[in-house]
Amino acid sequence: LVAHPHAVTQSVLVMVAAVAGVAHSLTMWVVDKIVQLVAAVVVAALFFSGVASWAMCVITSPQTIKPQLSALLPGAGRGACKSTNFKDHVLNADSGYTVEEYDVPVTGDAWFRVHRVYRKKFCNSAQFIPVLCQHGVLQSSGAFTCTGSNSLALFLADKGYDVWLPNTRGVYMPPQTTNPNFWNYDMVDVARYDFPALIKFVTERTKRKVVYIGHSQGGAIGLVGLEQHPELNDNVGLLVGLCPALYLRRPANWLFTYILMPFSEKAKRLFGDGLFLPFVIYLHNAMPAIVYAFIACVFTRYVFGWEPEQWDPNLFVSQFVSTPSHTSARLVSGWLVMLKNGCITGWENGPRLENVRCPVAMIHAEKDTLVDCNSKLREALAAREGRLVYWGTVPNYNHIDVIWAKTAVKTVFPTVCWVIEEHYKS
Repeated sequence: LVAHPHAVTQSVLVMVAAVAGVAHSLTMWVVDKIVQLVAAVVVAALFFSGVASWAMCVITSPQTIKPQLSALLPGAGRGACKSTNFKDHVLNADSGYTVEEYDVPVTGDAWFRVHRVYRKKFCNSAQFIPVLCQHGVLQSSGAFTCTGSNSLALFLADKGYDVWLPNTRGVYMPPQTTNPNFWNYDMVDVARYDFPALIKFVTERTKRKVVYIGHSQGGAIGLVGLEQHPELNDNVGLLVGLCPALYLRRPANWLFTYILMPFSEKAKRLFGDGLFLPFVIYLHNAMPAIVYAFIACVFTRYVFGWEPEQWDPNLFVSQFVSTPSHTSARLVSGWLVMLKNGCITGWENGPRLENVRCPVAMIHAEKDTLVDCNSKLREALAAREGRLVYWGTVPNYNHIDVIWAKTAVKTVFPTVCWVIEEHYKS
């Protein structure tokens, strides 16, 4: 001890540092588990609030929950595909489609999956225009195929289009919960990095301008992506927004009003930095498909206002087999902040669409409780002469009905095709 006092001191310091490190790691682990528990409680509160709301509907207006009840009866869901595999959904409707799958690199280790659906007999026709359909929050490319032959993707493929269905990062792949950096993205990042990667990937393979169709978040990604990358206007012949989430309405329920909205700025702490609520994915894998679908339907009805009256009860399970899908906790936290602000980040003083030059068409839903179809957006799009080529509202539809309603094949999809035929610029 006398001969080597410095060595003893260093040893003591190393031991103290090691103990402090273990204590810190243990503390962070406990905090992380507490945060996950709180998140689980919030989701459980949302679900049970939805169940209570649904029970009140049973008592006061049973006709409004008839599709949900029908889906639980024996023999229900005969036309539904319960597989989580994208290709199964397409081929369950018709084995005559060609289905391809690609993984598109973005930046660093990030990448996303793209599905392609078409009929080979149209490959050499002039009508074989590449059409990209981008899904909304907590959904996947399956949102455009889950209603079978009455889905938007297969409707377009039957009309001779080359349909490309991108997914946000993490969808249709094992949840990489051990790598939080993989999930470190939000909607603005998707518009900044994933959108140009997608456009470049498809145009390099097809040698043609694309039609970009975006539902909800997908519509916002397209407009924000073109605003940030004006050079991509040369690769987009038409942009179609289906209830694009640019201006937002706050959901009218107590949990959003009194808990999530006041603390939206701290939502990142609640949901963490990685995969959004991973235990939901585990429940999905453990539960029978019809039980999970019913829970998801109650949840989305209460939280997002997705009323099921317009849906086909026989396809009920298919619709929710991949909703909700894997997504980033940071992305969901960002949307909570934008819901509080009433618009996407950066648009607080009005739309920023100076760099969007391609033709734009907008289709909204009359009973949309999430997206605010206001005059600001229409005026901004119309400011550049010839840019806004179509603006329409579908009566009695809610936010998801524009792609899921059983009558969309007669109301929305023909309008989309007409807009493409009339206004696509090759």
